[in-house]
Amino acid sequence: MAEMRLFERLLVNNPVYVWLQRREVANLRRLSPLPSGLTILDLGCGRGVETALIASVFRPGRLVAFDLDPRQVHEARRRLLRDGAGDAALLLADASRLPFADGRFDAVVEIAVIHHVPEWRSALREVARVLKPGGSFHFVDISKRRYGVGMKLIGHDMEALFTVKEFQSAVEDAGLTLERRIGRPVTPVFDMVGVARRAA
Repeated sequence: MAEMRLFERLLVNNPVYVWLQRREVANLRRLSPLPSGLTILDLGCGRGVETALIASVFRPGRLVAFDLDPRQVHEARRRLLRDGAGDAALLLADASRLPFADGRFDAVVEIAVIHHVPEWRSALREVARVLKPGGSFHFVDISKRRYGVGMKLIGHDMEALFTVKEFQSAVEDAGLTLERRIGRPVTPVFDMVGVARRAA
């Protein structure tokens, strides 16, 4: 997982992006409701906004979140304590090499993180590995087709961007089955949303 450049960090740590995160967690909840009490992994916690939302919307029994950037993890820890979700486990980790046992999580939630991971196919294989049989992967992200030029202009690692078809193929190659359609505009920003499941 690559550390974000300053411009990207400013972009994702602003009130408009926080509003978008709230909307996307609610969209994921509507797409595939989960029972409360599950063990959930937040793939890339950033400053903890999404993690706090996952805690309040999905009501997991156990919530684990990580980020590659120690500054983001520090901020997330402060936010979660302030927002009453301080029992979430936070750690430093790389999405392409997750430090968890096979079959550890009931669900993995990812909001606009995979496109920051140069080894994004490995990250998807890791998601499949850490999911329990029957577990679900809930994702929201951006595609190369819609954002390639803009991401190149801000110096984003172009190897980490993918088309909708590339992402769909990689999800399936990782051993997950897509249950919900991806590649449709769902907000003014994100153009990929979906749920995939590991076979039971």
